Order: sequence, then C-alpha cells, then structure tokens
Amino acid sequence: MNKPNTFSKIKENRSNRKSSSSEEVQVFLNEKNNVTFVCPKCRQTTVKNLSAYRNIKKAVKFRCGCSCGYAYIVSLNRRQYFRKSVNLPGQYRFRKDNGAEYKGMIRIADISQGGLQIELNVDPIFKFGDKLIIEFRLDDMARSEITIEAIVRRINGRSIAVEFLSKDHYGRLGGYLL
Repeated sequence: MNKPNTFSKIKENRSNRKSSSSEEVQVFLNEKNNVTFVCPKCRQTTVKNLSAYRNIKKAVKFRCGCSCGYAYIVSLNRRQYFRKSVNLPGQYRFRKDNGAEYKGMIRIADISQGGLQIELNVDPIFKFGDKLIIEFRLDDMARSEITIEAIVRRINGRSIAVEFLSKDHYGRLGGYLL
C-alpha cells in the first residue's frame, strides 16, 4: 500500500497542486477510526487515522492531495457501515403479541451491512423495537432471494429504518454489499 495522499481542511488553500477537481469523494470512518483514501485519478490508496473527527457533529470536508498531483474534495462519513442506494421491492412479515401475523409490501431504499431503509405503501402497524422478517430479491445477476430478521429502529411516517439481528452476511447479501 502506497502513502501518496495528504489532506488538509478544505478551508486551507493549496495552490501548488498540478491538477485539482471539485469532485467530491465520500470516505468512511471505520470502527478503528481509520479512513482509506483512494485517488480518483490514479487509484493509489493510503489509510489515515482520523479519530479526532469521530465525535464532531458537523459535516467534515477535506481537500486531499495525491502524490500524482491530483487534488480532490473528501467528505467524511462517520456511519458505521456504507449505505448502498437501491430500489428493490419486497415484503415484510410481522407477528403481534397475540400471534396474529401481518404482511405488507415494501420498497427498499438503501441497504448496508447493518440494516435497511424501507418505505411502506401504508402506515405501519408495528412500532419501535418490533421484530420483522423481510424478504426481497437483490438486483444481482442471480436475482438472489434474501430473507432476514430485523428490528425496527426508526419510524418516520412510512419511512422505516431497521437493523439486522445478525451482521454476519456470508452469502449473497455480503457479496452484494462489497
């Protein structure tokens, strides 16, 4: 692994770069507070520890410069997992305390190693903390069928955030998220 990238807060002006771009690249702070920078021009990478930025609530942007001379803007994402935007149909199953089972149609808006953002076509009958079984097909070549258990973590109208009960995705879902 090379160490070509340097970075500075975006407010600082670096005028000695050979070429630069207003291109914005999103990077993710992992559980060890490390970020992998990849130059969009030459694909060289470097890893930096940015633990000082873990608890900052505001958006953090940097100008990152590569040894190839290319400079670009980096936006630091402190989410635990990368989110992939999708538009996948599916369904959920929910069992109330009295044993009655309910089903509903959903659209998956994004997916990550930790959970899903789903949209309902009707108001939810479940509440925060309830367990759902979610079924959908990926848009991969095999149209892989996924059935997964999740806990409701946020409800905003018909937009629902769920967290997977298991974060170990060794099958088709794990490969899809890479």
